[in-house]
Amino acid sequence: MIKVNLSTLNDIKNELVNKVKTSFISNITLVNNCDLIFSFSHYREEKLFVSLNHQSPFLSLIKIEESIHTLTNNLNDVLRKEIKDSKIIDIEQVNNDRILKFTLSKISETFDKEIKYLIFEFVPHKPNLIILNKDEIVIFATHYTDINKERIVKQKFIYEAPINNLNNNEPSIELEKLKLCASNYLKESKLIRQKEKNKELFTFVNRRLKILTNKIKNLQLDIEKANEKLIYKEYGDMCYLYTYDEESLQRDIQNGAIKDYDLSLTPIDNTNRYFKIYKKAKTTLALAKEEINKAYQDIEYFNHIKIQIENAGDDDINEIKNIFFPTKDKKKKLSFSKSSPYFINYKSTKIAFGKTDIQNNELTFNKANPNYHFFHVKNIPGAHVVIFNDNPSNDEKIIASEICLILSKLSSGEVDTTQIKNVRKGTRIGQVFLKKETSIYLRDIRQETIELLETAKRM
Repeated sequence: MIKVNLSTLNDIKNELVNKVKTSFISNITLVNNCDLIFSFSHYREEKLFVSLNHQSPFLSLIKIEESIHTLTNNLNDVLRKEIKDSKIIDIEQVNNDRILKFTLSKISETFDKEIKYLIFEFVPHKPNLIILNKDEIVIFATHYTDINKERIVKQKFIYEAPINNLNNNEPSIELEKLKLCASNYLKESKLIRQKEKNKELFTFVNRRLKILTNKIKNLQLDIEKANEKLIYKEYGDMCYLYTYDEESLQRDIQNGAIKDYDLSLTPIDNTNRYFKIYKKAKTTLALAKEEINKAYQDIEYFNHIKIQIENAGDDDINEIKNIFFPTKDKKKKLSFSKSSPYFINYKSTKIAFGKTDIQNNELTFNKANPNYHFFHVKNIPGAHVVIFNDNPSNDEKIIASEICLILSKLSSGEVDTTQIKNVRKGTRIGQVFLKKETSIYLRDIRQETIELLETAKRM
């Protein structure tokens, strides 16, 4: 939980004044209904991440390299109409409280210069975003108050800031620590957004995992029952042995050495019956074990898909959906089949990877040279990573291996590597088999590689 006190908010305000004052708000992105990202025209090293979450609202300038699609809703429409393309004239802290006020200048549709104010109230349990006109009359608020409240926040009413009853002596949080916490919060926020936005896909994957888990349980019960029937071979052998020895047969039936004997059948018929039950049990065991192995492989695959969903951007998600819910649009099918993987540059060497199985397939079999080096987490479904170099350095190999682990949500593990010419397609898109390979084992992942991965772009 990120707690922004008065002193920290003052530090944030000073940083904003130094870095983004006189800039234009070039873009606004809604990550979800309470988290927003503001991009600026002149200052582009960082973006302003604002969270109006109920428990601990905050804001911070942070580095955001990847593109995030905005949610399309009423808040998005209002912000784009009232705030986007505005010039930031001033930023001030209101009443020495947890409130920031942005003074903005915007050219209207009639080419007149309009002054507006953007207010952020970072009050836990009562966060708010409020837009005022030049006379400080409320145009819009994310949360309005009832007319009977002491402080009224309603359209066409003059804005009044809440009364400050805070302790001003709380120690300040270091801005670098706040930026790190804010970046981690944004990652969690994007994951929540992915789950909300792609509920149908998550539900489908989770349902498949549940079905497969239940299937394994049922197959294991079948195996237990089949194992109990293997003894019927011995019963059959004994019946055959006593075909003409009625006395010995009756003795073994009486003492329980032969069970489930059908007295209405002859010894030969019972022998055939026992052997038939035994053969059926053997067949059941073989098929059940084969089905269990296949179910475990499918569980690995769908867990891999869940990780892909968590790593994916909006465009990537559409590719994953297209695998399970194929579109009838031939043009879209064609575009998905030629989807672009991602890449990073490390000392002038391109290291590419796929976030989806379609991208993995495109990278390995269409974009990579036969002599380039291929990397994949050992024995489980995962991302394809390729170093675009015939003779990569050890450091490049380690970075490629770390990317494999990161994209599989692993902190350590074994990674297989070989040249592209030794990689063969499997039966499922993205599945591969390696003709020959060597392995690299990593005990941890370096922070530098995590940061490097955040600079990835589409090929």
